[in-house]
Amino acid sequence: MATANECIYKTFTEIFTPMFYENIKIMTEARKIKKFKSRSKLNIIEFDKYLIILFTMMMSGRGRGSAESFWSENSKIRNQFIADEVGMSFNEWQEIHSSICYGHVEAKIDVDDGLYNEEQELSSDASDDLSEDNDQDLLPEELIEEINQQYVEQQELFLKKSGKETQVRDTVKRVQSFMDMLQTKFHEIFNKYPDYFVGKNLVIDEQLIKFAGRIFFLQYNPNKPAKRGILVRTCVDTFTNFVLSMDLYAASQTKGTTDTLSVIQRLISNFNKQSNCTLFCDNYYSTIKVVEYIKSLGYNYVGTFQPGRLSKKQKLELVELGLNEVKEYKVDGKRTYLFYNGNVNKIKHCQ
Repeated sequence: MATANECIYKTFTEIFTPMFYENIKIMTEARKIKKFKSRSKLNIIEFDKYLIILFTMMMSGRGRGSAESFWSENSKIRNQFIADEVGMSFNEWQEIHSSICYGHVEAKIDVDDGLYNEEQELSSDASDDLSEDNDQDLLPEELIEEINQQYVEQQELFLKKSGKETQVRDTVKRVQSFMDMLQTKFHEIFNKYPDYFVGKNLVIDEQLIKFAGRIFFLQYNPNKPAKRGILVRTCVDTFTNFVLSMDLYAASQTKGTTDTLSVIQRLISNFNKQSNCTLFCDNYYSTIKVVEYIKSLGYNYVGTFQPGRLSKKQKLELVELGLNEVKEYKVDGKRTYLFYNGNVNKIKHCQ
């Protein structure tokens, strides 16, 4: 039986074609030579070593940012797998890691075309609050959603007036076709090794992919590592940190409806999940319909609820409870247990 590391590395080589794999190596090599003034080329063996160590760190629960601490620890995995079998020093690995390039270098942006660019503010009224330097305080999700909605509406109106709507729609379709191909490949390969990739705990959340080009559905969220970018909803396995599936948000050009239940159905419907699988979500996705759907599949659901979403027919009387106290309610004719942790505004668990 293949080990977890072998499965992960094999998966990478199966998902991407040899040409795509070679392009990553070539672009990383060019950036490495420019950055470190190095004349030595990045051969395929060194690149494979980098990837193997990266996957090993992921399997041990480490992110890419903790490479130095991973190297410094006298762990069994580090000694046996990296020192003995791979044979790459930390400096060699870090050189490649800081030069890694998975796509084309960002193109320059035309600041006069009316669409978003790095120098242009999202909104003149909110420029002071939404500057990238203002990372101290997190903005409320409701405010962020409202600002993004206004921005998208402004850009879609601009596209209609300029006659570029059809051109943009065709561009989104081309991107979506590539993502569909990638999704099909994900489902095909990850289902080969469900014990390694589709674990007991899955998380659905939103990610911002940093993007410096022109796109009408660009999103802004100062609470994310990438402040501005393309919004993608993802399903991630908590053990490997692998993205199992993704759903692109493209405003009016989004594939399918954008309600929370439809998004979750698209994200988790094509995997051979374990019977005791638990799905974790934040309050954006947590609704009674979503919980009922997850439970109908035989899986568990853990999420934070907004009290207003619990019932449309009745207003629940929220009583502040102490730690570990449980209050039982009947919501929409179904028995629901609500677990509070001293905070009456957020419900920590719904079963």
